[in-house]
Amino acid sequence: MNVTFNENDIRPDELVKKQEQYCQHDIEFLKSRKGSFVEVACPACGKANQDICFKKHDIDYIECKNCGMLYISPRPTVEILGEYYSNSPNYKFFNDYIFPASKEVRREKIFIPRVKKILEYCNKYKVKKDKLIEIGAGFGIFCEEMIKTKEFQEICGIEATENLAQTCRNNGIKIYEGLIENIDIKEKFNVAVAFEVIEHIFSPKNFIEKIANILEENGLLMLTFPNWEGFDISLLREYSGSVDPEHLNYFTKKSIRILLEKSGFEVLEIITPGELDVDIVLKTVQKNNLSIPKILHKICVEERDTTGKKFQNFLKENCLSSHMMTIARLK
Repeated sequence: MNVTFNENDIRPDELVKKQEQYCQHDIEFLKSRKGSFVEVACPACGKANQDICFKKHDIDYIECKNCGMLYISPRPTVEILGEYYSNSPNYKFFNDYIFPASKEVRREKIFIPRVKKILEYCNKYKVKKDKLIEIGAGFGIFCEEMIKTKEFQEICGIEATENLAQTCRNNGIKIYEGLIENIDIKEKFNVAVAFEVIEHIFSPKNFIEKIANILEENGLLMLTFPNWEGFDISLLREYSGSVDPEHLNYFTKKSIRILLEKSGFEVLEIITPGELDVDIVLKTVQKNNLSIPKILHKICVEERDTTGKKFQNFLKENCLSSHMMTIARLK
């Protein structure tokens, strides 16, 4: 199935320009709480690191010498993050404008393929299709599409942002509201998915262990997140739109494997199905008038629609895209 799309399809330029003021508000909120940030060791392997890789918005990004993970330290506490997601005008803008404007493209190009992937993995690894939970349900599109398949007996979500949680309820989706770390969930699930969530979490170890607690034995977990070793993020670094103060964790193949295996999971597959690396580099170079190596300028800018497409396929096939997907099974 051809799922090719570009960044403007899911983040329309005219809305992104309006969104910038709300992003800046969120950045200023986090910076105003910086005095309460706490230092952490590597969230994947637990090793202490001192070297700063780079700074952005006066926040330190540390690269782990042991597993290669990039992470923010000092970082906002769980309490600060809870306040942030409960009151973020940026997330409200997403809910009110960006998600509605891009909903159908996201449905067709992102969420329907994810639904198909989950069903394929359930069949491949013989996972019972009884109860599924999505952590970070957002606008609810994934849950909507999975409900349509009638493959699972029960589907529900967790959402920390009030506006998004209400949107899900309005669409008939059962929602636990809040951060998963703060919710007492008695149910057990066969499948858990978390798309672009773990990068936001104060303690990825606690997050994964919480998921393990609500999964049945041999339950399946699908995670997607930014890949620090991926093309656009590793090239653009502090200019990358994925690098912002609410994204605390940037895993690599090695670091996500370490974290999951320490938490009782068997890693089944790691892939990078990203479609947007070349497009993101093109837009960022043009917006910021950046200088990049001549050969990359030729691929991403001058020959975006020819060589650039082939290069994007190369990134996907060799686990070098900045969008990573990991499939794991609870032992």
